[in-house]
Amino acid sequence: MDTIRPKKTLTEETYDILVEAICSGELKPGERLTQDEIAARLNVSRQPVNSAISILKTNRLVEDTGRRGVVVAPIDPMLFASIYELRLAIEPFVLRLAAKRMPATAAEEGRQIMAEGAEALASGSVRAVVDADMHFH
Repeated sequence: MDTIRPKKTLTEETYDILVEAICSGELKPGERLTQDEIAARLNVSRQPVNSAISILKTNRLVEDTGRRGVVVAPIDPMLFASIYELRLAIEPFVLRLAAKRMPATAAEEGRQIMAEGAEALASGSVRAVVDADMHFH
């Protein structure tokens, strides 16, 4: 039986929609985003948009322009290189700990997650690959 998951807040939903639009290329690097336009398009108030944009800034998906609004950040290869360097250092340790505490269902869950990742890669969807990677980790 699955557990009941709490519903997402408007901020979380707004953030997810914006990340999807950035990852899919619907919102392109350098494209200006304004709270009013996003709020109107998503039919929400400016508050969840403002909060979602703050999270996007923290995650370096958008940048301040010094004027009103933000722009979609360019892809920074050095950021991805840094993330993978960190993963190379941390993940072997995490795997050793996880192996010691692995539940009986872990092998089947692992196969399912790997199959989802292969399916995402075959789909060609950047968002599907990002989601599969997040689910894996």
